[in-house]
Amino acid sequence: MYAEHYRHQIYIYTADGKNTVIRQTFREFTESLSDDCFFPCNRGIIVNLKYVEDFDGSDFIMKNGKKLPVSRALSKAARLAFGDFLFKRGPGI
Repeated sequence: MYAEHYRHQIYIYTADGKNTVIRQTFREFTESLSDDCFFPCNRGIIVNLKYVEDFDGSDFIMKNGKKLPVSRALSKAARLAFGDFLFKRGPGI
């Protein structure tokens, strides 16, 4: 669903509730993601748009209710990325 970089480790949070921790730079981790549904929304946080329920202008609201902050500098890009993702996904999917 999302991943965050903290203290030289990447914490990966999955939809099934399991968490994985790996030791890797955030740059290396994000470059390894090939799907276009990932969006880096804040320093050290990348979100999978497939698991985003809504965007309120300052936070991505995940399907599990978790709120992930979006930096002010990325707010407009986040709105566009989420809108594009929803458009590409189509209705009812």
